[in-house]
Amino acid sequence: MLIDFSKDPLTVARWGSRASLPLALEIIDNRNLSIDDRTREILLKHAQNTKTIDNPIGRASAYRVLGMFDADDREGIGVKDGLPDIDWVTIPDKGKWVYQDAKHKPLPEFKISRYPITYAQFQIFINASDVVDNRWWDGMPDEEEVYGTVYKTREFSEQNNKYWNHPRTHVSWYQAIAFCRWLSDKLGYTVDLPTEEQWERAARGTDRRTYPYGNEFDATKGNTSETGIGQTSVVGIFPDGASPDGVLDMSGNVWQWCLNKYNSPENIAVDASGETRVLRGGAFSYYQPSARASSRKPNVPSRRLNASGFRVVVSPVLKAVDR
Repeated sequence: MLIDFSKDPLTVARWGSRASLPLALEIIDNRNLSIDDRTREILLKHAQNTKTIDNPIGRASAYRVLGMFDADDREGIGVKDGLPDIDWVTIPDKGKWVYQDAKHKPLPEFKISRYPITYAQFQIFINASDVVDNRWWDGMPDEEEVYGTVYKTREFSEQNNKYWNHPRTHVSWYQAIAFCRWLSDKLGYTVDLPTEEQWERAARGTDRRTYPYGNEFDATKGNTSETGIGQTSVVGIFPDGASPDGVLDMSGNVWQWCLNKYNSPENIAVDASGETRVLRGGAFSYYQPSARASSRKPNVPSRRLNASGFRVVVSPVLKAVDR
């Protein structure tokens, strides 16, 4: 018997998931369907069976399903004891290394989050009773006008893909700084955005490689336009794209804010000048050149876009709380 798609799209989605999870998710999303227990069981079964496949589009769909049903139990992507659960990666001081195209002095050892901050982790900050505390927003403008749009610094924007294990997007530089100050207060040590030098050192190691995973571009090792996913993907699902120190999502998925001003990178202080700050890493909607570990992109600190997020560091030489 043929099924009338218009009358029973959920059954079609269940059947379709056997051959194509991406197709099943497209049906569910387009129809804004409510998922019953039977459909949940079938989708989860196929997601568990396909989460390690080579095809990045299928793998991304599998992990998206796991996120839909709170079945992604990896460390470092969610919340623990009411706070963001950060998986810290130690980046050791290995002496001089190549930054951009020149030798750079050694960087003191620091720790960086293995993944970009996720939707679930940032939501804890948004929902916090003290999110309006002036300490987190000190030195920032109340609002900025950019290209005819007025952005209120303390007004949060929603993102397109509200899956808890996806990177949090639509976050301004100011809001990322406020998150770091808030998290520093809760953890008792200083958490910050990375400097450009820290970000690039964590992305490319010390051997001057072009991408985190080597010198040849590979669309199966990061979520770029060439990969074909067409949206943000769950963090950490490109293990073959890891940097030499094991940091993930440094080439594609979302651009990531750094402390530095774009035109005067020696300046990392918070101010209300509105001068552009640096984004690194490329994104799902950008092509190969942006995925290079040395690629830099400017944006004004008040803007929040669907292809930009951030990750965080713990460093002995930066004092975010005092800035």
